[in-house]
Amino acid sequence: MQKVKLNTPQNVRFLGRVDFPVCEAFYSIQAEGPSVGRAAFFLRTTKCPIFCRWCDSKYTWKEKGKVIEELYVPEVCKLIVVTGGEPLYYKEEISQFIQKHGGCFRFEIETSGAFGPLQKGTNFSVRHIVSPKFKNQAKNWKLSHKYIKDFAERPDTYFKFVLGTESDKKEIVELIKKYDLVNGGIPNRIFIMPEGRTNEEIVCKRDLVVDFCKEYGFIYSPRIQVQLWGMKRGV
Repeated sequence: MQKVKLNTPQNVRFLGRVDFPVCEAFYSIQAEGPSVGRAAFFLRTTKCPIFCRWCDSKYTWKEKGKVIEELYVPEVCKLIVVTGGEPLYYKEEISQFIQKHGGCFRFEIETSGAFGPLQKGTNFSVRHIVSPKFKNQAKNWKLSHKYIKDFAERPDTYFKFVLGTESDKKEIVELIKKYDLVNGGIPNRIFIMPEGRTNEEIVCKRDLVVDFCKEYGFIYSPRIQVQLWGMKRGV
């Protein structure tokens, strides 16, 4: 068991127990996707079946994590991000947590897509942020395509792709067309991020991503955590 109480002068809200294994819990800003730049509290879960070759949180693959007995979150924070690892390993526990606290927060679930979305009607304000991978990106990339159709049918889903090579561009476009991810030609739920674990790597891939977004009308997503903190944990 662990207690997570922030070292902050701000007033905090007591959320009680978190029943799924967490290897990191911290207050920061959302660094990617549709809520980029917003203050957010992060709960990072353990385990992942995809094994991306450039993963910036490989430590989650082996760490067991701990249940949090007492969780405190700043009162000014209105967004909780459950990330990983792969949070949907713990779908039932996360659904219960959202049911308990959904009236006070918006939630984002960052997932590879290896498991299906949360059940409709059992959650409050929840976004699924799905990041499918491809052959040259991850060992078990096919698993991340398993539930794309289910996620695509949900209006609360956004898709976040990592772009590192010219071949990635073709695979991304083919996947978007296959599952009609742009919802009738409107690409405002497709985010494209540059591949990289350092700021130098991000800068090298930046123009490739910008040009791709301009060509198809997708949304460029920075990776602020890499730019500001590199591979530092808990930020």
